[in-house]
Amino acid sequence: MKLRFFLVCLVCMSTSVSAADKEGQTEPLGHGYTRQGEFIYFDGQRIDQAGREDFARFTRVLGYSPKMCVKLDATSFKALSVEYTKDKNMVYYRWISPGKFWVVEVDEADAASFEVIGFNLARDKNNVWWYGRILPGADPATTQIVHEGYVWKDKNKVWYQHQPIVAADPKTFRHAGAGYYIDAKGA
Repeated sequence: MKLRFFLVCLVCMSTSVSAADKEGQTEPLGHGYTRQGEFIYFDGQRIDQAGREDFARFTRVLGYSPKMCVKLDATSFKALSVEYTKDKNMVYYRWISPGKFWVVEVDEADAASFEVIGFNLARDKNNVWWYGRILPGADPATTQIVHEGYVWKDKNKVWYQHQPIVAADPKTFRHAGAGYYIDAKGA
């Protein structure tokens, strides 16, 4: 009887200790993000509060008015890259400036199918995204990296970052090394 009581007490103690530890614990999520309880942090700042003091000025400089991250679900939050994150409901993009950042909602993105495929380049089942904005005319199903951070292509076009390379042939276009590229046209 004493042994059974002792084992039950050990199980109770280990359960309550682990629950207490988890509450105050910082859980690394990758790419510099951490979860602490019901909040997500980057570089020691809650991402739903960072940049609030100058968000209006930031959006004027940006040239469009995104929504600041407000009601993120910390339980389902995933860090996909330094820039792109998501939870079960929403995709987020982190704009970076020296010493500051702003996390905004990518409200037209499909969180379930959203994935990062390169530096600032992502896709979902409907669109290709560059710096958190839709690239009109890009095909998400066939998008692939040609040279990380610079050149990518889909079935219709070759892109230099967010600009199409008009004369390039996407079927044969490839990186030839350094800053050189070639396609069947010899371009």
